[in-house]
Amino acid sequence: MRPISLTDIAKSAMVSNAECNRCFRNMLHTTPYDYLIQYRLKIALELLSFSEWNITEISQKIGFNNVTHFIQTFRKKYGVSPKQYRITKYKE
Repeated sequence: MRPISLTDIAKSAMVSNAECNRCFRNMLHTTPYDYLIQYRLKIALELLSFSEWNITEISQKIGFNNVTHFIQTFRKKYGVSPKQYRITKYKE
């Protein structure tokens, strides 16, 4: 929910920013930023499925500062908007 920087991640692992980036790429085949976005989107799926929060509230709770950016990122990853995803889940 709070802003997380590369420096935060690197400090928690007690490595430099460059080493943190290198480790992420080697082990997870992605950048720390992309990993964080994917994690937040995964949490969004759960919240859209099981909470009553609106899209703006979910966006804020998972760490997106801009709801438009959240919607665009969600649509790019899943092919539907968060609202469309929620409607589809309620029909199931």
